[in-house]
Amino acid sequence: MKKFLLYIFLTIYSISHLQAQKTDIFYTPNDSVLVENLLRRFTEQYSSSIEKQVLQIGNLFVETPYVGKTLEKAGKEQLIVNLREMDCTTFVETVTALVLSIQNNTYSFRDYCSNLQKIRYRNSIINGYPSRLHYFSDWIQNNIQKGIIKEVTPKEGSLIQKQSINFMSSHADKYTPLTENVLYLEEIKNIEKQLSNIPIRYIPKDSLNSHNISQIHNGDIIAITTSIKGLDISHVGFAYWIKDKLHLLHASLNKKRVIIENIPLNKQLQQYKSQSGIRVLRIIKKAVYQNSIIEDMSL
Repeated sequence: MKKFLLYIFLTIYSISHLQAQKTDIFYTPNDSVLVENLLRRFTEQYSSSIEKQVLQIGNLFVETPYVGKTLEKAGKEQLIVNLREMDCTTFVETVTALVLSIQNNTYSFRDYCSNLQKIRYRNSIINGYPSRLHYFSDWIQNNIQKGIIKEVTPKEGSLIQKQSINFMSSHADKYTPLTENVLYLEEIKNIEKQLSNIPIRYIPKDSLNSHNISQIHNGDIIAITTSIKGLDISHVGFAYWIKDKLHLLHASLNKKRVIIENIPLNKQLQQYKSQSGIRVLRIIKKAVYQNSIIEDMSL
C-alpha cells in the first residue's frame, strides 16, 4: 500500500512538474520538431569534434531570417525557443545549446531547452527579466563560471581594459520591462556596475595579424567589442575558416539572414567604425554541464 501511494505521489509530482516547466517555455510545435530532427542527425551521421559540430549545425541555419527582439515577450520572463528567426545572440545560443545536447548524448527537446536555459540565464535560473544575460560580457563571464566555455582571446596584440557599461540603464525607455518595473532597473544598474569593474582582454581590430588570428579555431565564438558609449559587445558569431582566411558565420543585421560572411573578418571589422576589436571564446569539449561537473576541459 505504501509503495502504491508513493507511486501515485511521484506520478502526480512528475506531471505537475512537467506542466510547471511547460508554462515557463514559449515555443511552437515546429520548433520542438526541428530541434529533435536536428539532434537525431547527430546520433550517427556527424562528427564528434565540437569545431565541426558548430559549423555543421551553423550551416543548417544559413538563410534563416534575421529578426531582432525575439526574446521580448509581454508578461513574465519565459524561456523562448525560436529556431525559425534569430538575431546574432540567439543564433549563437541556439547552436551552442544544440552542441551541448550532442556532447552530453541528450537528444530530446526537453534536454535542449534545459541547455538553452543554462546558457541564457544567470546561474541557469529564470528569475525575472534581469536574470537574462543581456550584456554579452555578462554572458561570457557567467558561462565561463558554469564551465560551458573558456576565454581563448590570443594575448599577442591584445589589450586589457575595464569597461564602462550603462547602456541599458541609460536607455531604459528602449526596454519596456525597465520602464514598468523600477526594481528591474535597479537590478540592471547593479549588474552594470559589477561588469564595469571587471577587466577584459580584447584584440583591437588594427592589431589583428596572421599570427594571432591563426590561434582561432573553427567554431570559436567571436564577440565583437564596440566603442558605442556604455556598451560592451555589439555583435557575435562563429569563426569560420575558408582556406587561410578567417570569416564570420553569423546572423547578419545588414543581410537580414544567417550567412557566412563573404569577406574576411579583419576587413569586415574595418567597415564599421564602432566595431573596435574582438574577444574569442571556445565551447569546452566533453563537459557534463549538469550539477557543474566538468569531466574534460581539454580540446
